[in-house]
Amino acid sequence: MTLLCPAAPVSLNASAHYAAGIVAEVTDDKALPKAARKAAQVAHAPTASDAAKAVKLADKLHNLTDLCGGPPVGWSADRVREYFAWSARVVDGCRSVRGVAAQALLSRVDDVLARAGEAAVVAEAAAKAAPPVEGGAAP
Repeated sequence: MTLLCPAAPVSLNASAHYAAGIVAEVTDDKALPKAARKAAQVAHAPTASDAAKAVKLADKLHNLTDLCGGPPVGWSADRVREYFAWSARVVDGCRSVRGVAAQALLSRVDDVLARAGEAAVVAEAAAKAAPPVEGGAAP
């Protein structure tokens, strides 16, 4: 089967391989410890393809927006701050992304990153309202 686009016909097989390549670029190596996976994301972001950077930005936008609404159960204000700081380092590596849509994502992520303090305040309030729970879901 072939999908027609303005530039040229593209086979579904080629599209699937392209999408699989993007997924592979943004997928963490679960064999690594959590700290190493996080460090690898920071190190890889500047050299990722524009498509992978856009996916990474969309993921960060979603996760950070969720944290602004309230942290997962058991997350302290410090953990929220740490997540925002780490996310900012990943996002910094994506700043060279090309494309109008990707730049719009970057702008939205920057807006949410600017609200890190607000998210920490929400986390502090949530921690006071509920007893701490070990672990908690990670965005």
